[in-house]
Amino acid sequence: MSEILNIKELKEMSTTILEIPNFNNEGTVNIRVKKPNLMVMASQGKIPNTLMSIATKMAGLSTEKRNTNLKELGQTYELYCRAVMVEPTYDEMKDYITDNQMEVIFDWAISEGKKLESFREDEEDGTDNRDVETL
Repeated sequence: MSEILNIKELKEMSTTILEIPNFNNEGTVNIRVKKPNLMVMASQGKIPNTLMSIATKMAGLSTEKRNTNLKELGQTYELYCRAVMVEPTYDEMKDYITDNQMEVIFDWAISEGKKLESFREDEEDGTDNRDVETL
């Protein structure tokens, strides 16, 4: 019978060490991150309606094309950094974090959704020749 996880073990299992560029972009530093849970963020009202469409689009959940302004992009990067940074937290680092670091963190955070983009666009059932029509 396995033992019950303690919170320290759970934290270590649910987080990843991510290398991000250092402050002069000549090397890297490590931070601890966790994958974002968009459904929890949405249910807690942490994704403002103004960012919902851009967040879903950038996460690969929408194919709608639209121009993104810099304010929305900055708010989305901040939203994801706040949601995924564990050690240090975004609040601890917000006065020092660079645009390049935020971009790397954001790209890591949405990488799962990007992996599924090609799957979502594929309307075929697979190799058994039972292609279905799009509803």
